[in-house]
Amino acid sequence: MQLIFAISGTVFSWALVLGILYLTQNIPRPLFLTFHYVLKVAVFVYLTVMLRRIGVAYIPWVLTVVVAGTLLALELFYWSFVHPTAAARYLTVADWLIPALLTAVVVYAVARLVR
Repeated sequence: MQLIFAISGTVFSWALVLGILYLTQNIPRPLFLTFHYVLKVAVFVYLTVMLRRIGVAYIPWVLTVVVAGTLLALELFYWSFVHPTAAARYLTVADWLIPALLTAVVVYAVARLVR
């Protein structure tokens, strides 16, 4: 049951971030990237705290692997099958790698702090 909560929470959070970023895609690029990073960190801090509060008791490393692995699968599926024409533009270091690393670090740190 913990795995279902972790995966479904990650899918919901990813969809929320994607929807918000879609609505803000026309703002200037530096502002968009900053907003992307802050939004992703905020959403996944909230997700991790909520997962801990509802009883997901995985050790921080396992929770990070589950969340990051789910995000990786979602991103690869979305940019390969749903929106392949924009994949080259969005699968960059600034747009994908940095937010992915920030998310993993945030999930691990928050999972260690919130028990």
